[in-house]
Amino acid sequence: KTWIVNELSRRNNLSGETRDSTIKAEQDKNKNTDLNSFAWPLMPVLAAMSGYQWAAVAAGMAGIGILTVWAFRKYFAYLEGREHQEALDRNFAIKDSDTQRFISQSDEEIQKAFHQKAHDKQNSADVMGAIISLPELEKSLYVSKLKESVLNILDQEGQVVFRNSSLLHATLSRTTKVQDGTITLDEASREIIRHISGIKSFKFEIVGPRLMQDGSIVLELRTVSDQIKRLRDALAIFNQELSNRLAGPYVTDINYITVAEIRSATAAQLRALHEQFATMRASAKHRPVVQAIEIASGTFDVKTMQFTELVPIKTLEGGL
Repeated sequence: KTWIVNELSRRNNLSGETRDSTIKAEQDKNKNTDLNSFAWPLMPVLAAMSGYQWAAVAAGMAGIGILTVWAFRKYFAYLEGREHQEALDRNFAIKDSDTQRFISQSDEEIQKAFHQKAHDKQNSADVMGAIISLPELEKSLYVSKLKESVLNILDQEGQVVFRNSSLLHATLSRTTKVQDGTITLDEASREIIRHISGIKSFKFEIVGPRLMQDGSIVLELRTVSDQIKRLRDALAIFNQELSNRLAGPYVTDINYITVAEIRSATAAQLRALHEQFATMRASAKHRPVVQAIEIASGTFDVKTMQFTELVPIKTLEGGL
C-alpha cells in the first residue's frame, strides 16, 4: 500500500506532506489487521476443507493441548521430586556429621558403644515395616565389590555381618512389633495397600556406600521421582491413622539399603572405612541404577538380621 500511495503521489504531483500523511493513515488503519492479513490467503483453503478435515484439525489441536498439560504435570512432578531429594541429601549430610563424631572417639569408647548396641539388640522386639524390594541387587557386582573392599579393612572373623543379598531392600517405614498382637502383618498390609494406590514404578540411582553412626554400612540411594515422596506421605498417613495400634512408628528420612552391620572395630578401621567410602562415592564414573518394582511388608528379626515374614503388597507398574 505504501508503494501505491507513492506511485499515485508521483503521478498526481501530490506534495510530500500529503503523501506522508496518506501513508501514515494507511499504517494506522492496518495496525490491528496483521492477523487478518495472515489469514486471508488461507481462506480459500479453509473454505474448501471438509467436515472430516475440520475434525482432524480439531483433534490435532486437542492433542497439542493434552500434550501441553502432560508436559506441565511431568515438570511440576519433577520439581516436587527434586525438592524432596534435596531434603534427603541434607539428612544424609547430618548423619555423616554424626558418624564423624562417632569415629573420632577413642577405641575404648567405640568398643563400649558396640557392646551396648549388642546388648540392646538381644533385648529388642521384632520390627514390622514397609520396604521396597530390589531383586536386581542379588546378583549385583557392585555389592560383591563393596563386600570385598570392606573385608580388606575388617579382616578379623566376626567383625562384620553382611545381609543376605537376596533380601536387600530399601526401608520405607518401620514400627516395633507389638507382642500382644494388636495388629497383624496381614492387617497392616491391607491398610498399606489402601493408602498407596496409584503409586508407579521408578528408579533409584546408587550413589555409593556410607558408614552410619550405629556401625551399619548402607548404600545411599537417589531419585528425583515424585513417587517416593508420595509413598512416604501415604505411609505417614497410615502411621497416623493407626498410631494407637503401632509402637513408635516412623517413616525413614533417607533413601538407603543396609548391606552390613559392624560388630566390632577400632577407631582406625572405622576412619579407614569412612574415608574409603567417601572416595568410592566421589570417584564413581557410572552409578548403577535399580528399578523399584514392588512394595512389601515384613517382620524383621533384629537379632538375626533376617525376615521372619515377608508379604508382597503391590507390584509397581507404569513408571518411566
